[in-house]
Amino acid sequence: MIRLLGTKALDLGCQLRSPCYCVSRRTPGELMLKIEDRGMFTAFIFYTITGVAFLALLPLSRFPPHIGILGIWSLTTAYGLFKKRKWTLYFITPLFFVATTFSLYTIYGFLVSPFFEKIRLWSAVAIAYLVLTWDFPNLSHACGSSKLIMRRAQL
Repeated sequence: MIRLLGTKALDLGCQLRSPCYCVSRRTPGELMLKIEDRGMFTAFIFYTITGVAFLALLPLSRFPPHIGILGIWSLTTAYGLFKKRKWTLYFITPLFFVATTFSLYTIYGFLVSPFFEKIRLWSAVAIAYLVLTWDFPNLSHACGSSKLIMRRAQL
């Protein structure tokens, strides 16, 4: 997914037989990133941002457990996408249904609220989260899961 390029090889990732990236340096302080698969990388960024946002929202909303579970699950999915693990597909599918239910319930709560004018921004965020939740499993599946399964089979 991400390959660090350069001239002087450190061989950290290559010695560990990492399927995702190898580490090398151009100069002592300068690293250059090359994104191999944009779909997997954008899905990784999406799940990382949503996981961090849910965990940041946790203390602000009096510690409801479902927000914490969604945050941890999103970060675990992001880790699996970054490392191109086979079990990531089994995390994306339930996360898709749980996130869809959560965002639809949140949007419904915003729409029936008497303070809809004041929380219009939050309803827009919930709608954007719903749309992206429906988009990124398809994107990560189309871009990387078949490559991921074939790559694991070759190792």
